[in-house]
Amino acid sequence: MRTHRTAILTALLLTLIMGLQPLTGPVNAEASTMPAGANNNRQPSYENNTMMLYGKDGGNPCWGHFNNTDDGSARNGYAEEKKSSGRLDIDISCRMDPILGVNFELEIDANIVVHLFIDIRGKTGTQCQPACENLNLTLERGGKPVDAKEFDTVDDSTTEVHWAFPVTEEHSLWNKTSDNPMLKIELELETDSGLGCGFIFNCDAEFRLYYTHPKEDREDPDEGGNSTITLPILNNTVVDPDTIPPEREEEMMPGFSLLLGVAAVGLAVVVAARPPRRD
Repeated sequence: MRTHRTAILTALLLTLIMGLQPLTGPVNAEASTMPAGANNNRQPSYENNTMMLYGKDGGNPCWGHFNNTDDGSARNGYAEEKKSSGRLDIDISCRMDPILGVNFELEIDANIVVHLFIDIRGKTGTQCQPACENLNLTLERGGKPVDAKEFDTVDDSTTEVHWAFPVTEEHSLWNKTSDNPMLKIELELETDSGLGCGFIFNCDAEFRLYYTHPKEDREDPDEGGNSTITLPILNNTVVDPDTIPPEREEEMMPGFSLLLGVAAVGLAVVVAARPPRRD
């Protein structure tokens, strides 16, 4: 009778152990097959915190996401606008696409960094009469400005624009339902004038914004670079609604089911070792 009862208890405990395996099995399996640094859903994370900029040849639409490839982006790797007379108004908005699908937190006082590669031809700023609008960058969160910067020294010798500003407490938490990021790029240029324009010299007003693009695929591999926005995302703060909720992260730790299994086997030994009751 005691042997029969022990066998039943052991079978039940083994069934419990087998049932616990799915709690960690699929998570570990996915982690083992995911390449290091991969981000197939194009969403931000602590490891993938740089939003790459992409877009069409004309600059609109322009978009960005947290992955370093995009088959729909301009083949030559840049947006270009030009005008042969008068003024050229640049107004490009680069929204995140696909839209933000996770919640995350930024480190307060750490810098958000916007790094653009551009190419300009034509008159800028006070070279125009009246003066042209300077380059203005605005980072928005859900359609509302996080910060803005005016650059009054941008001209036809500028190839890079670097803008870094600290995260405030007000803008540290980003919600997937309302805080989709977007970068606005605004600038006014004027065509050159003078003898030979249009016949000998190119006096057009021109603007190029270089997207994230393989260097070897550019028309000129030494021209331009990858335009990006880097966010100082805190580790373990990204919450994806399609994954296990944060309160169960401890359960998802590798080895959790193994520990439960060992504990269950130990319990089985204790139960089996008990002497039978005497009536």
